Amino acid sequence: MQETFFHKIIKKLAKHRVCYLIVGGTAVNLHGVPRLTKDLDLMIDLNKANITRFINAMDELGYIPRAPVKIQWFADPQKRKKWVESKKSVVFTLVDPKPPFFSIDVFLNNPLDFNHAFSGRTTLHLKQHKLELVSVKDLIRQLFSFMNARQRK
Repeated sequence: MQETFFHKIIKKLAKHRVCYLIVGGTAVNLHGVPRLTKDLDLMIDLNKANITRFINAMDELGYIPRAPVKIQWFADPQKRKKWVESKKSVVFTLVDPKPPFFSIDVFLNNPLDFNHAFSGRTTLHLKQHKLELVSVKDLIRQLFSFMNARQRK
């Protein structure tokens, strides 16, 4: 059986010891509610060491930023702040340049306190890997946070 893009990403995040939570539509699906989604939404611990591990994992997978920037720029808090303020960006999108062009959205600023959300996470198992998933309660909180942010624009 061929490994899916989802399996490859989870495996690589585990290999690099990236502290992450699956959020968004994929989290909704994994919590048992069918929802169409075209990407993988992640919230990662935004400390420098974890971001570096995340970037290394994405580099190994061959993912590149959708925007014309270097992936290493994601590690710079000033650049992330500028993208949020000047571009009104919420996520940093990485794409697999090879068909079928899967994408990963990672939050520039986490909509929830990462440590609190991580401590209440749901862990599922996919083959020999753990899936770190935002809890239903935090998923709802994230949705309301996102909706409120959109209304303020």
